[in-house]
Amino acid sequence: MCRLISALPVRFGLWGDVRLACSLLQVALAVVLMAGGCKEPAEQVATGEKKLPQPQKEQLPELDEPLGPYDDGRVQIASPKGWYRDPRSSDYVVRYRIDRKQRLPAIVVTAEDFEAVPDTTRSNVQEFCKHVAAALEKADKKKFLDSGVEPLLRERFVGATYALRSTYDGQEVVRRVIELVHKGRKYAVELQSTRETARKYWPYLVAVVEGMQFVTPGQEPAEQTSSQEATSP
Repeated sequence: MCRLISALPVRFGLWGDVRLACSLLQVALAVVLMAGGCKEPAEQVATGEKKLPQPQKEQLPELDEPLGPYDDGRVQIASPKGWYRDPRSSDYVVRYRIDRKQRLPAIVVTAEDFEAVPDTTRSNVQEFCKHVAAALEKADKKKFLDSGVEPLLRERFVGATYALRSTYDGQEVVRRVIELVHKGRKYAVELQSTRETARKYWPYLVAVVEGMQFVTPGQEPAEQTSSQEATSP
């Protein structure tokens, strides 16, 4: 509408006073419109990542044999085939890296008790996403969101996914996370990668989550494979 004011022709004859009055009226209207409705749009937070495609089963990478059980005997977790497993730590359930000498990409699993929903399902995933978003805001992480919290519905699991911006060694890092709940325990499985490789390794993250095997108490876990476990940092 601001442009319309400046584009209006003056059609009031040759009377100078009329033309002057019209010009003044145009200026006054332009000022009112600019103040009331023609403000520059507020700067929006860049999401960085476009919506990720759902990887098809044939697009998922091969996994190694599941290791564990981890998290006090609750779950076995397989790495993408050939990835290196970091030493055990209280900071995570398990952490895998593509190579022992490379910090990125990495897939990190953490776990905590969760009371809001006992298990994530198709019927409660929207509610779960609200809890995840609220937790991010409470932890003051919302300002680092690269992609907002949204449901992720797969054949083998249901959860929430989002991405955070970070940096490592001068590189921009995307932390793509999938969260889900099993029997009151919330698992966050996080892919840490450079922005350039984030989409490439997205199927690896999905594959690891789909390969998680939850162990019933007293159940005999599958045979462990420890060839990639490190003995020192």
